[in-house]
Amino acid sequence: MTEKSYPVPAAVYRTYRFPVTELGKASTVKKFSQTHMRESGGAFICAETEVKTYQLAEGVTRFFCTDTEVYAQEGRKIYMLDANVSKTGFNDLTRVIRFHDDLEREIIIALSETRTYQLKNNVPYVVAPSVGGTCMCFFRDRMFIGSGMRLNYSEALYFDKMNDFATQKSGYIDLLEDGKGNIIETIPFGDKLYLFREKGITEFTGYGDTLGFRLKEVPCGAGRIKEGSIANCGDKVYFFTDAGMFAFDGSKASPVKTADCSRIDLDSPIFGAAVEGVYYVSAVVEGQRIFYRYDGRVEQGRYISVENEAIAARGKEIYFLWQGALYQLGTRALPPVRENCNLQFTFFPPDDKRRDGYLEAIEVTGKYLYDVTVTSENGSYSFSGNGKTRFQRPLRGEAFTVKIVPQNRMFALQEIAFYTRRDG
Repeated sequence: MTEKSYPVPAAVYRTYRFPVTELGKASTVKKFSQTHMRESGGAFICAETEVKTYQLAEGVTRFFCTDTEVYAQEGRKIYMLDANVSKTGFNDLTRVIRFHDDLEREIIIALSETRTYQLKNNVPYVVAPSVGGTCMCFFRDRMFIGSGMRLNYSEALYFDKMNDFATQKSGYIDLLEDGKGNIIETIPFGDKLYLFREKGITEFTGYGDTLGFRLKEVPCGAGRIKEGSIANCGDKVYFFTDAGMFAFDGSKASPVKTADCSRIDLDSPIFGAAVEGVYYVSAVVEGQRIFYRYDGRVEQGRYISVENEAIAARGKEIYFLWQGALYQLGTRALPPVRENCNLQFTFFPPDDKRRDGYLEAIEVTGKYLYDVTVTSENGSYSFSGNGKTRFQRPLRGEAFTVKIVPQNRMFALQEIAFYTRRDG
């Protein structure tokens, strides 16, 4: 009997360290998602929560925001809530907007499906008894109202003069039956007015005389547009369709590939609003209607676990409707279900052709208490940390899913490190 010795390849140990704000960009990280968290100072901190603003006696049925006021509809009454002034005489409102024209006149218009009102000194006046619609805007000194396949327009500088066929200074344009459907939103963007329709976008150009009005179709190919989701965020108009989230830049509409919308139910209604260039969405996510926030300037999105029923923006503030009351998104706080505030992703250590891969340890750097769960195809484990915590338990696998759930509203997650081993 003879003895022989065989060389055994040494194991290879590596450390992968990530600032949490860079996780979503790492080539070794997939399925990255953050829920009810936001970036601040190079860390993830708790997202906003609700602040109750108004509770009316019969409950709010609908609400509207201009750039300075919030209007709530309660039955057949409408309230300008900042002044707590009741204004009656409205029914089935679809929009309230506020505008300063070139003469510096403040104009507040309320729209129903059958007529148009102006608010003057807290009193509603019928502006157009036979012209109503579902959307409206001011563009180049005229008021435009979308109603089905018709675009109504007022006389220049005289928004209360609609359908003046005698002088042809006001009137309407009927769109062609081209399969794109009804007008669902009117958006001034650049020097054009864009008519967002059920299945497309039409460009309107109007300078001076009505004889110079022109319509042109815009490349879209986005599918059926979700009514209520359209919001002008400055350099782009964002909206949802049954195919996902899209951005319109004035020439074409394209999918937003950097938006993590995989959890959003595209079969349910989606509502959108814009605040300082940021797109806020009210959508059903895994059976619960919460917020999704997308900032196109940094091409990042996140979920905010605050339940709501509808959304609107006033200046720099987001308001929303919930169970007959109005709320505002306020300072950070954990949601009622702690699990709904989490950071989750899957880490794939590079494969260097060695046989077995192990996650030897994981290290989380943050503030205050948090719970961590690590899962691979061969098992899982959980631990709790506080501040900077390193947990060592070898776990075999080729992919490791990590879920971190903070336990304090003042938490901050800063860095995550993986200590791996590849056996020879």
